[in-house]
Amino acid sequence: MYRLIALLNIIGKVMDKVLIKRILFIADAYGLLLRTYIGGRVAAGYKHAIYLLLKKIYATWQTGDEDVVSLLILNVSGAFNNVLH
Repeated sequence: MYRLIALLNIIGKVMDKVLIKRILFIADAYGLLLRTYIGGRVAAGYKHAIYLLLKKIYATWQTGDEDVVSLLILNVSGAFNNVLH
């Protein structure tokens, strides 16, 4: 019985991965997600996010308007480990 229960956990995880991949494929095929949505998509990592950000900034600069582009980037991955409790 123990091994059967352990296998059910693994089977559930495998099914989750398969369903997620199929749903993302269908969403990409039918254009249901925005091109700027990056999380969890194939070939859309941080480099793609930076490219989209720079493309938007350059497009704003090219318009000739008096628009201002500001960007604030914070790396808080290690901040919570160093906070005094």
